Amino acid sequence: MKFATIFLLATGLLIVGSISESHGLTQISISTSKPVYTYGENLSFLVTVSNVTGSNAVLEIIDQSNQSSGPIPMIITKPTSNFTAPFPFYRTTYATGTYFLKVQYVRSKCYRKFSDS
Repeated sequence: MKFATIFLLATGLLIVGSISESHGLTQISISTSKPVYTYGENLSFLVTVSNVTGSNAVLEIIDQSNQSSGPIPMIITKPTSNFTAPFPFYRTTYATGTYFLKVQYVRSKCYRKFSDS
């Protein structure tokens, strides 16, 4: 009887803990203005979050060989934020191919694929 009570109590606490942890997780999504960019164009993308926390998001641009641009901080002040790269794609800087945007915000991560030609 005592074991059954402890087991039920422990199971209940695990379920409640799981619900509250997943419920508090901020959802994030990324969409680019188009799937393929040509040289000379600026990358433009939209970041949507379910909960504005006041924290910065971190952007990385990753190429097909898994090389990263390094972390680029982004300020998130509203649920939907539009970002445009300050520099266009140049043939000397970006090889033709597939790239990924990786955005991390709070404890959530999101990836979006795009290409340049």
